[in-house]
Amino acid sequence: MSQRLHVALFTYIVCVGILIMYPPQNIKNLKGYIPFGIGHKKTLLPFWLILIIIAIISYIVSLFLHF
Repeated sequence: MSQRLHVALFTYIVCVGILIMYPPQNIKNLKGYIPFGIGHKKTLLPFWLILIIIAIISYIVSLFLHF
């Protein structure tokens, strides 16, 4: 595997680990994860969407690093 892919995977794993250890209040409550949607007791940023965004950002960051 290339070094860029290693950097992207490492960045992704670290960010997901931090997100799992310290989840934001708008995606998790005491009973579990808040459902996706618009309205009362729903969120626009579900956990799966945040994971996809983190994956894309970590890959883009690895592309801009010069190895």
